[in-house]
Amino acid sequence: MRRFCESLPADRLLHGNDYDLENALVKERLWRTYTDPDTGAKLTYGSSLAVLAHFVGCLVGFVNGLIPLLCLWI
Repeated sequence: MRRFCESLPADRLLHGNDYDLENALVKERLWRTYTDPDTGAKLTYGSSLAVLAHFVGCLVGFVNGLIPLLCLWI
């Protein structure tokens, strides 16, 4: 795999591998979190997006009239 990647022409190489992970982690620690008192589960900004996406995905086909009404309120 390494040889294959190194053999790619210059216009196919990926750049931007200098992402500042430490800075991103510091910013993430500043965001609010919610911890469920019963289970101890911790909800962060990133995990909340996944939970919201799953919830909305479950709504499709649940009740045919629900989705258009839901979109009007958003």
